[in-house]
Amino acid sequence: MHRSQAYKEFVGAHPLHTVILRDGRTWKYVDCGPKEVPPLICLPGTSGSCYCFFMQQSSLLTKGYRVMSFDIPIVHTHKEFCSSLDCLMDHLKIPQAHFYGVSLGGFLAQAFCLLYPKRVHSLALTNSLCDTSLFKKNTLWYNWSWSVMPGFVLKKYVLDSFPRHTSEEAISNSVLFQVYQLEQMSSEEIHSRLSLNCIEGLSVQLRKRGALGLDDRKISFIDSQDVVQLPKQLTQQIYAVYPNAKKVRRENGVNH
Repeated sequence: MHRSQAYKEFVGAHPLHTVILRDGRTWKYVDCGPKEVPPLICLPGTSGSCYCFFMQQSSLLTKGYRVMSFDIPIVHTHKEFCSSLDCLMDHLKIPQAHFYGVSLGGFLAQAFCLLYPKRVHSLALTNSLCDTSLFKKNTLWYNWSWSVMPGFVLKKYVLDSFPRHTSEEAISNSVLFQVYQLEQMSSEEIHSRLSLNCIEGLSVQLRKRGALGLDDRKISFIDSQDVVQLPKQLTQQIYAVYPNAKKVRRENGVNH
């Protein structure tokens, strides 16, 4: 997918922006569409970059939407991420936005809505979660050593979770695209994202129904029924937390 003409044209037309905020965090983002409309802000999963949304951005751009995609900066707690995102929105003069998050990005979007509810107009989530305790439990022996592990070990740990031996071209292409994006990341970036996936942090509040204070009717699930990396019990849990949210289940979709 990263070798496709469509991807090369998108990257050429929409360069990567980098900003260092007053809190010292470095953010990278891609901004598409008219600046006078409230944006849709997209947050990637553990192995994704801001360019992982290029197909969605290309499509929505033609319909007059402003779509921004952000990398996850190097932080080690959910509150650090949310505080820095609040600073970034101030810097970009964005008072409020719609949010779309995939996997870890969806969890962080909920966390941001929990702490800064006036910033969030609506949420759309794909194969996401509201509780990181399962990942914390399954990676207890890893947590203490991630900070000292070399980059190739961290990358292998993430790669081992990707689906294998799929015959569907769309899923195969999306996995290869995730591998490509992962290869561009530093050890510090991967360590940060693994930590965000596995610390309990704001899970305690997010797994409680009604914690966000956002009407369920402003929350949408856009999930795939294909091969995904997220355990089904986490999908069932987040559906229970937002029982009145809109649900779209795609029979055919790429792996997230």
